[in-house]
Amino acid sequence: EMKALMKERKWEDARTVGEKANDIYTKIFGEESRQEADVWHRLGFIGYYKNDNDAAFECWQKALNIRLKVLGSNHLDVAKSYNNLGLCYSDNDNDEKAIDCYKKSLNIRLDNLGLYHSEVADCYNNIGTSYNQKGECYEAINSHQEALNIWLKAFGLNNPDVAGSYNNIGECYQNIGDYNKAIDFHQTALNIRIKLFGISHPAVADSYNSLGIDYGKQGDFDKSIDYIQKALNIRMKVLGPDHPHIARSYNNLGNALEDMGEYEKALDCHQKALNIRLKNLGQNDLEEATTNNKIGISSNGINS
Repeated sequence: EMKALMKERKWEDARTVGEKANDIYTKIFGEESRQEADVWHRLGFIGYYKNDNDAAFECWQKALNIRLKVLGSNHLDVAKSYNNLGLCYSDNDNDEKAIDCYKKSLNIRLDNLGLYHSEVADCYNNIGTSYNQKGECYEAINSHQEALNIWLKAFGLNNPDVAGSYNNIGECYQNIGDYNKAIDFHQTALNIRIKLFGISHPAVADSYNSLGIDYGKQGDFDKSIDYIQKALNIRMKVLGPDHPHIARSYNNLGNALEDMGEYEKALDCHQKALNIRLKNLGQNDLEEATTNNKIGISSNGINS
């Protein structure tokens, strides 16, 4: 019943059912049981999906402690718990601890599943994401390449996870400043996503947006604007005009126009981005502060 309620996103009902289940399991099995750990595992996801990272972490830590005691340190359920804690650390920008958790999960999965398994690829992907966030881009590329190799062998080229890996490696090269390689990987991701999903899909928009940023960094502003505009058009169609990704597209478009010296057009884009962010996120949002700064820069360009 708890799983069914979670699938319907009835979080509070699912939490109530889970807490009652834990009371029953405690009476039947004692204070620490595999069944109780499974409930804590699910309760953690409720917190995570409600953006309550502290609640998620507390539940997942309880699940891990019980699983270590009941199942031992090399069980796949323990790997799941380490992976979940890694997600919490990553969301809190504690990438060092996230990587430590992901690597513990990876080692258990490698031992139990071997190299060529999707759960092993998931670990490499998570490790790569955390290294990239930490600024260790070459380590990130190595991890994402491991994930890519596994997914290519398992699924072939035309697969969403394969496209995701190409995109992630492109992001790393973008962060390094190797824009030619970034474009190669982002273009490959785009080609796969168009083949899988068609043009009007958020993942396709993400690829166009990444390519737009790559070309902008290279100084090819016409191509940059073209790709960012394509991303914006798709996002408008599939997400609606007030989605946060629309604000990001307007912000990116404003940056490219600003680099071309088109300050009035840039100001208009940044103002649109600000309006969406104010509507969605309120006055104290960090991205809103960045947009306000961009409006100031564009205004200075107009008045200079």
